[in-house]
Amino acid sequence: SVSGSGTSKTIQDAPIYANKPSTTSGGNTYNVVGYQGSTYGVGRTLMKFPGLSSNSTYANLPTNQITSLQLHIYEGSGSTNNACIDLWQYNGTSWTESTARCNNVGWDSYSNNFTWNYINCSGWQTFNLTSMVATWKGSSSALDKGIMLKNYTSESSSGYSKHFLSTESGYQPYLTFNYTSSISYTTLTNGNSVSGNIEQGGEYWYKFTANECSDYTFSTTGSTDTYGELYQGTTLIQSNDDEGSGTNFSITYLLVAGAEYRLKVRGYSSTTSGSYSVKAESDYTGYAVYRDLAPPMGWVSGDWHSGLLVEKNKNVSQPIIHVSGLTDVLKYSSWSGFVDGGDFDGVYRPNQTLTASDKQSIAALARELETYDIDYILTHQMRATVWPDASKIEPEDIVELRCDGFVEYCYEYNGIRIFGDDEHWDISAASAENIAHHSISNVTPKIQAEDYMILVRSTY
Repeated sequence: SVSGSGTSKTIQDAPIYANKPSTTSGGNTYNVVGYQGSTYGVGRTLMKFPGLSSNSTYANLPTNQITSLQLHIYEGSGSTNNACIDLWQYNGTSWTESTARCNNVGWDSYSNNFTWNYINCSGWQTFNLTSMVATWKGSSSALDKGIMLKNYTSESSSGYSKHFLSTESGYQPYLTFNYTSSISYTTLTNGNSVSGNIEQGGEYWYKFTANECSDYTFSTTGSTDTYGELYQGTTLIQSNDDEGSGTNFSITYLLVAGAEYRLKVRGYSSTTSGSYSVKAESDYTGYAVYRDLAPPMGWVSGDWHSGLLVEKNKNVSQPIIHVSGLTDVLKYSSWSGFVDGGDFDGVYRPNQTLTASDKQSIAALARELETYDIDYILTHQMRATVWPDASKIEPEDIVELRCDGFVEYCYEYNGIRIFGDDEHWDISAASAENIAHHSISNVTPKIQAEDYMILVRSTY
């Protein structure tokens, strides 16, 4: 409803007349839409609704929870001639009731004929403004400029003109809106994309239940600039803007098996709109994988072979890097090439929680190591040149690696402890003692996994 005065009025309206280009009429009782006669000529009406932004309920609702917005105005001409009144988005210069004139507001500055009504009687008339909610929530400038009412049927015959009572009358125009207070959720399942479309100011909610204690990545794809927020209950866990492809968000987080999480997707800004696809998927990047030893190494009774996943999952051509045996070098492998006749023993992660940055750093280091064609060693996890003044053993210093040594080095070079005592755990430290500490008598792939890491899944 109308409250306030002057530029603080919650609804403002002003008729403008073609034959009165220098006259302000914002204080009139009637807003004429159509031909008014030779003195005034054609009349059009500007309206805007600054009270929407100050209404706390409306202002705090996302676009997609507002189900309708309607304008109610009283027609008082008494004419029964049927006329179509168009409502347009006004995009001319800014105006107020005391300044709006035909010669300063842009007579033809309108676009987007978003609604209309046929009117053939006096009384209350209702126009549907719902399609403007996204625009007005996305742009304070668009809300401030408002709308223009224009007579589509005739701007040359006074018999079709409509006389709407203004905010200065006893039948003041008013707005109503309906909304839903409950959030509608779309369920995400692991690895499956869901399509969506962002309206300006819209927020879109998803729910996801983790089936294992593991890292999951929530991300969007597409050309729309998205922003994501991950919640457990009402607690915001993590938010992100552009970590994904292009201007898409990407959130990676360690989830608890059986727990339900909520994801909110919106545009980066209140003016962002467009389509997107959203997905939640297990993200094993930087996790270690293990299988039973197969010939020719099966003589190492009961032990395992290890590798490192450098992709989110096994469903790509070469997701693993490993060094498979005495005559082999560190290399990429397919999933079947890694398993290679052995029984799969599981996907494992470090005890320390990995950030998305950690995971990418681990995978990047593994890829770098692969470029050096590093040979296999049995007796220790690693053999390397240790330079006297160095603090770290760099990838180019490594001469030989065992499969679990490759895993250990990729983690511990990045500060993530796996095997070892407090003094000698870091195999990447420039220390002969640290390398010696990681001998086959102290650690094997199976010991590394079962005693110093966390099982994520036993089948894959």
